[in-house]
Amino acid sequence: MLIAMTLVLQKLVSSLDADEECAEILLQAWYLNNGALAGTRSAVLHALHLIEELGPALGLHVNLAKCEMFSRRGNTSFTPELKDENKTEDIVEIMAELQQYVPYMVEVLKDVYVPNIDKTVQVVETLSHPIEFAGDQKTAARGRGAQKAKTHESSLSGRLAGLVPVAADWHTNWQI
Repeated sequence: MLIAMTLVLQKLVSSLDADEECAEILLQAWYLNNGALAGTRSAVLHALHLIEELGPALGLHVNLAKCEMFSRRGNTSFTPELKDENKTEDIVEIMAELQQYVPYMVEVLKDVYVPNIDKTVQVVETLSHPIEFAGDQKTAARGRGAQKAKTHESSLSGRLAGLVPVAADWHTNWQI
């Protein structure tokens, strides 16, 4: 089984290595059907799209529920430690910055004929893969308050809907 998985992964890795847009991938680490990529944001996203495209033919399917993406954006001045999470406008800024990393998918539900304009339009639904926004109980409550303050926004990202505020004692989850 291990040899078969290695051969399958080798085909996928070779495809990534051969793709010009993946040239900025600095690290690929694979173990069985788990992988980690490091590089520029555009290169990692392109590689993810390639894996989603090429993987099924090899019996590999991306499970977005198990995917995580971390990013450091060049000269970005975003510094959450300088924000006051006790202020709604600051927690909204923090969540809006994090919101950009939430994966979205647009799904076409159906085509609908609209007689007023004599055209067929597509009815689409935007779905997000929610990511936990973890903090202490007050931070989670403030995150929910920030989302409530943004309910008037028309888009999922504008409503901060891709983040799920949860109370978590995350530092106890570390394993040594």
